[in-house]
Amino acid sequence: MYGLDYKFYAGKNILVTGHSGFKGSWLTYVLVKSGADVTGVSLDPPSSPDLYSILDLRKHVNSYKCDIRDARNLKNIFKKCKPEMVFHFAAQPIVKTSYDDPSSTYDVNIMGTVNLLEAIRYAGSVDACIIATSDKCYDNSGHGESYFTEDDRLGGIDPYSSSKACVELIADSYRRSFFDKAGIGIATVRCGNVIGGGDWGKFRLVPDVIEAIEQEKTVKLRNPESIRPWVYILDAIGGYLLLGKNISRNMKEFSSAWNIGPSTIDARYKTSYIAEKLSELYMKGQFEKSIPDFYENEILRISPEKFSKKTGWKTLYDIDESLVHAVEWYRSYYSGMNMKDITGRFFEEYLITAGKEAK
Repeated sequence: MYGLDYKFYAGKNILVTGHSGFKGSWLTYVLVKSGADVTGVSLDPPSSPDLYSILDLRKHVNSYKCDIRDARNLKNIFKKCKPEMVFHFAAQPIVKTSYDDPSSTYDVNIMGTVNLLEAIRYAGSVDACIIATSDKCYDNSGHGESYFTEDDRLGGIDPYSSSKACVELIADSYRRSFFDKAGIGIATVRCGNVIGGGDWGKFRLVPDVIEAIEQEKTVKLRNPESIRPWVYILDAIGGYLLLGKNISRNMKEFSSAWNIGPSTIDARYKTSYIAEKLSELYMKGQFEKSIPDFYENEILRISPEKFSKKTGWKTLYDIDESLVHAVEWYRSYYSGMNMKDITGRFFEEYLITAGKEAK
């Protein structure tokens, strides 16, 4: 099965936490397109501008402003909405921020997830839950040549990475202690670095480069030699949705941890390559190396082989195609074009590509 298998969700009652963020907005957009009844739980969008507002998703979503650290409010939302499936994207997602405020990072990522799982336990309506953790949850020396698989040791030097490793352990504990007995599927997704239009997150490469180019400023590259597993946004969303479909049909087989990363696992794309390619596509941009004041691993690569073998999923766009689409999206936005139409076209083009691959 290639690409976005989204029609399965038509008429289903789906709850998305963090639905106003970058990935959450794309997921919500696709679920709305599928005909799902979507409930969103989130704080205000984390940036300005933001994709959630650009696509005017609030008109199509039953939205609740709620901090996931508020356990009582979260339980009440679940009790009221009675979702069948949950996608948990709400988190503090930035490594740099985790150094600046580790306490809040652990509180949101760990206790927020515990609150969510408790709400699911007592809701009595949820059949499956997909939790977005991170490819950074592995115990990574940062200099190895290997690709992490789901059986590798968890860890993390920075607070963000270690918080996501903790979420993996918490999900596994709830799975074995409560959810297996209750017939509720729970899976975690360790996704690579996502590339796509509509991301304005702080301290993330693509939005940092795009913003600097648009403002005619010098782009400061924190770690130009670092290697990451880059994934196009709709490839990632397709993976989440395909997993949701499979876990709802076969809880025992799919209730586990899964990597989502580039299908060509021998790809070695450095931060500098991404920045230079974006500059080439924009036909402008100047770069300088900056000295980071916090630690990040130099090399991080993950293997999606387990997920691909089980489901047939693969990435449809390589790194260059992903960057072309991202640049076209941002150029359209800064040119004042109708971004609902542009995003809809991107979505339809992806479905066409998926259809061709499936034949």
